[in-house]
Amino acid sequence: MTVVQETLDLPGGGAPARVTAVIQLAGEDGAPYTAGYCATPDATVVGTQRVDVDPATGAWSVDLPGNDIITPAGTVWRVVLSGAGSGIAADPRFIFVPSSGGPFELEDLLTDPPGTIPSTALATEIAAREAADAVEAAARETADAAETAAREAADAGLAAALADEVAARQALAAAVSADVSTIDAALTALSTALTALQARVTALEALEPLLIE
Repeated sequence: MTVVQETLDLPGGGAPARVTAVIQLAGEDGAPYTAGYCATPDATVVGTQRVDVDPATGAWSVDLPGNDIITPAGTVWRVVLSGAGSGIAADPRFIFVPSSGGPFELEDLLTDPPGTIPSTALATEIAAREAADAVEAAARETADAAETAAREAADAGLAAALADEVAARQALAAAVSADVSTIDAALTALSTALTALQARVTALEALEPLLIE
């Protein structure tokens, strides 16, 4: 509960007599609200609170639940000063009371009357939808993160497989190159041997006439 207080003075000085502050929960356009549901204390706020103004000091105060813990959201407190013969206008004033802090001077809490306020059932449905949307958004975020991780893992696996294939091809190319070098060397040796053999054949052919004689 939060303490709201005010001190009244007449234009010529002194406190007004026989004045009562009438406090009600207010809803759309400042009209009295039938009932509000308060979280602390756990109770339903109904009816009107009347507080007599001290005729000696003009002071009055009241403990009120904070509007920020009343369902539906958006209500304010409606304050009207009344008193027969007091000369005080009965125009309502509206205050938004916080659930913590205080005491507060009424003038520091003044606000405009609220606009449209959803019913309790509608407010509950809206809260449920917001909660469901939050759960769905969290699930989507988790699924997206899992999908991203899976794709990254798959990409890493593919990159590793490609790297292995490149290495295998490079090894094969090196082996083929070595085989080609070996074949080239063998061919060179064979060519040398053939050249030597041809030289011997030529020499024998040159000796053949001499052998015949």
